[in-house]
Parts: sequence; C-alpha cells; structure tokens
Amino acid sequence: MERLRLKNLKKSINGHEIINDLNVAINDPGIYGIIGPNGTGKTTLLKCVCGLLIPDEGDIYVDGVPLSPASRSKILQNIGSVFTQSEFLLDKSASDILKEHYYYYGLNVPQSWKPLLNKVSLQISCQMKLGAMSLGMRQKFLLAVAISHHPRMLILDEPFNGLDVEAVRAIQTILTNFSKNNVVVITSHLFEDLGSIASSILVMSEGHVGHFERSYPLNGSFSEGLKKIYKDQIQAINKQLSDKEI
Repeated sequence: MERLRLKNLKKSINGHEIINDLNVAINDPGIYGIIGPNGTGKTTLLKCVCGLLIPDEGDIYVDGVPLSPASRSKILQNIGSVFTQSEFLLDKSASDILKEHYYYYGLNVPQSWKPLLNKVSLQISCQMKLGAMSLGMRQKFLLAVAISHHPRMLILDEPFNGLDVEAVRAIQTILTNFSKNNVVVITSHLFEDLGSIASSILVMSEGHVGHFERSYPLNGSFSEGLKKIYKDQIQAINKQLSDKEI
C-alpha cells in the first residue's frame, strides 16, 4: 500500500503559485527529504499533507485514504508533525503540552512521562516551560510529542534550524530509528542536513518540483537539479572535503 500519494497537486497563495502540478508517491518506510531555497513552497506542501491548507487542485492520499474534511481527523491519528511556528506553546509546561496532546487523541495520560522522553534521550522536569528549553531540547521534546500517539508518519518542517552539530546528530539518530518501520518527511533548505539520512530527496524551486531522487553522500555525485540550486554550497563543501584530505 502507498504510504503517501500526492496527485496533480496545485496551490496558490495570494495569487502566487506555490505548488505546481506535484505528483509524488511514497511506498516504503524511510526518510524522505524535501529541499529547496526559502520561499519555494516546502512548508505549504507539508501543511497540505496535514490538512492545514486545502489544495486548489489535486488529491492527497494517506495509506490509500483520500484526505478530505470528513477523513482528516482519522488520517491525522496516524501522522505526527512538528512545524517551526511553536511560539504559542512557549509559556506552557512540558506536562501541559503533553496532556493537551493526549486529550486531543483520546489517549490515557500516563503516570510518568519519563518512558516517552527516554525515547528521545531527553531528561527534563515536566514542569519546565518550552520557552526555557534550549533549541536542541525543544526539538527533542516536540519530537516526543509528535511520536507519542504512535503515528506511522512524521511530518517535520525544518527540524534542524538553529541547532548545533551535536543536536543535529541526536535528532538524526532519533529519526533514523523511527524510520525503520515508518515514514519521515522532512523539509530543509540545507541538503547537508539530509544527505546522510534521507533515502530519497525531492527538489523544489520557484513553485516547481523535481522527482524524488536517490540521496547521495556529500562527497559523491549530485543530480543536475541539486547542482543548479546549490552550486555555491556544493563548491564550499567540496573545498572543505579537499582540505580535510590534504
């Protein structure tokens, strides 16, 4: 069964075409990256998949079920998501955020959050407010919330933004483990965030998209689409690799 299919998807905002006739099919567990410069529609695409925005044209299928106002609630039972806009949660404690999430999904609140937080290697007081956490801690916590209802798919919008190398690697490890039996869809404007973990990559540029392509190591070959969009970044990374070899 297809885990996710986007068929002839189109979306414009304020008269500006964001997504133009996108067709994508994801059949297997794994990490699927969506990369492109800022403003190319990556977040818009994820919001369409989560039912937060309605496409102008086209269809979205999750586990073979078409996404619609009638099916949205049931489909979201199997999707966990983290978007970059979490400011409205900053004054809430970890415990309150988790309780609200559990109530929304009709789950019984456990006596302890420790087993869940251990899954993302996070040790915090559950009375700690989200705004008091470091960016790395915050991303780990939001990931814990996203996987707490046992979804089969994770949708993550720029999860590595602002993180140091250690935090990025920690998040990558969590996602790699989760993706062994599930689907993870991640956006980024930096392909080095995804190059070592993504099984396939979708390139987005100026409202248009390429197809999912096999992900290559940073010191290997790149598709022409990646070369065109990320020429400067590729040259800089290749120089760094050459310097290390010297």
